[in-house]
Amino acid sequence: MKIFQFGSIFYLMALIWTITPIYASDLNYNFESNASGIFKIQSMMLIDEMPAQFNGMVNISGDVDYNGKKLKSASSCIYSVIIKDGIGIYRGTCREYFDDENVLYTSMVSKYNFPANSADGEITVLGGEGMFEDASGSGVNSWSSAGITDPNYSDIGYLKVNTKLKINTN
Repeated sequence: MKIFQFGSIFYLMALIWTITPIYASDLNYNFESNASGIFKIQSMMLIDEMPAQFNGMVNISGDVDYNGKKLKSASSCIYSVIIKDGIGIYRGTCREYFDDENVLYTSMVSKYNFPANSADGEITVLGGEGMFEDASGSGVNSWSSAGITDPNYSDIGYLKVNTKLKINTN
């Protein structure tokens, strides 16, 4: 019985030790965005052999919580994906507009098995205007397309994006 109690206590402590850093790191984010919109493939370079490459744009809008403030945003991004040996590498830069004066600039890198309908990425804050002037920081991003595309235009698809950032302003 004592071995079972000791094992249970040890298991509980290990679980708390493992989960606490994940939860604590989540508390460090001061920016969270939930957005949806479209992606469009604008050009594609397919050669008989890999790597393949395609470029395009993403336009999303959604809700943002920044330092406890509830905001709305619209983002415009350009991206490039290179596919080699079944691995897609996504690189993109975005401008996230909150109004005429407040804009956040970010870049994203994501590596995933291709094809995929979702992936995670790393975000870097490049700066901004207004409340984001001299901003820096980083965070994470996850996107999913659910494989939904426009049947009339197969180069256009639907996208959902969740972004969490720790933004520092001087």
